[in-house]
Amino acid sequence: MASRYHWRQRLLGSLQGQLQLATYLVVFLGFTGASSVGLLIGQRNLLANDQQLASQSIALCDKAITDI
Repeated sequence: MASRYHWRQRLLGSLQGQLQLATYLVVFLGFTGASSVGLLIGQRNLLANDQQLASQSIALCDKAITDI
């Protein structure tokens, strides 16, 4: 009798293990994706700020040269 239900318990345990691994994988990929997007947005904002600062510096230098 025990051997009759052993395969069923093993199969269900296996499916539960696969479901658990799949869940961990989805959570890991979700956190990795969110972190990557956050870093990408941060880098993009830094680049935009640097470009704006460079443009302001160029404009101030141009003004200083033309005022001489």
